[in-house]
Amino acid sequence: MFVFKSFSVAMKLNQIFWCVLLSTVLFVAFYSYPENSSHKVTSSSRVSSTQKVSRNLTKSKKLFGTELSRLYPVPTRVLHNGRLLYNRVPKCGSSVLAWTLKRLSKTQKFKCMFQVERDLPTKLTLPEQANFTQTFNLLPEFTVYIRHLNFLDFESCNSSNPIYINIIRDPVERAVTTYYYRRFGFAKQSGINQWQKQSLSDELLHMSLEDCVNKKVIKNCLPEDRTMLAYFCGHELQCRRLGPYALQKAKLNVMKHFHVVGLLEDMKNTLKVFEALLPRYFQGVQDVYLTSPEINGTKTHSRVDPPEYIKTLIREYLQPEVEFYEFVRQRFYQQLEKLTRLKLVQ
Repeated sequence: MFVFKSFSVAMKLNQIFWCVLLSTVLFVAFYSYPENSSHKVTSSSRVSSTQKVSRNLTKSKKLFGTELSRLYPVPTRVLHNGRLLYNRVPKCGSSVLAWTLKRLSKTQKFKCMFQVERDLPTKLTLPEQANFTQTFNLLPEFTVYIRHLNFLDFESCNSSNPIYINIIRDPVERAVTTYYYRRFGFAKQSGINQWQKQSLSDELLHMSLEDCVNKKVIKNCLPEDRTMLAYFCGHELQCRRLGPYALQKAKLNVMKHFHVVGLLEDMKNTLKVFEALLPRYFQGVQDVYLTSPEINGTKTHSRVDPPEYIKTLIREYLQPEVEFYEFVRQRFYQQLEKLTRLKLVQ
């Protein structure tokens, strides 16, 4: 009886220990991010913000990168079958790659569905998720489906996941491009972007990003609901906010479900990895991509590069995205290194 009671007490103490530890970890994760909603531009915050971003990036690599890599090693398996879902992140070079896949579909003999309708939602309700899963599974086996869409775990709808791919870019550069695209559209267009400008006041419409950051609360210049984290996190409300929940879930989904997440800054190697791991769809992609007429036509009209101090402030505001980008970047180059050792990439 004494042994049984001692064992019971030990078990309770053990449970208390793990509860306290878990609570501490969640507390630290939550409060390690600054309050974005009321962040104002101040010169005194510039140096400290850069240091804070750097410290959090280092901490992230130690706490999450190694652990997730052990649980979910980077993919090196060549896939020849299965539907491909490119839930493209806006302003990450997706239009050029989409049109490239459209051309490849003619020579590689696969179906390419490039959904460009502007009224298609990126966030789906639960019934819409179930309906999308059912419709997607009716497509031919060799299909590339391309659309701006938040990550959808097909397993939550009792189905197998497709082959997920995507491309991301430096969050600050993406934010600058997004700001001006909302106003002026692509370079091939002229004047105001009539579709995008509807949600902007006249004052914001003609204001440079530098002036906007200096004069406004930064979230009014760069709304957090346009974060690229949602494209890897999912359809919950928290996935559209710049915070620890969206960040950690996005990381986990990348490791578990995405065969390749490439980098716009290194399209040469990104295309090599696509072609090596998914030859059924990407055979010959490098030559087709480089000759694509959309490369120049999809550059953003009237884009003005802001000064470095503005980029520093944006980087602080987008801290979760910056951490996510560095995480994916590290994963991509681990994948490239492994594929090179296996002689799948030269």
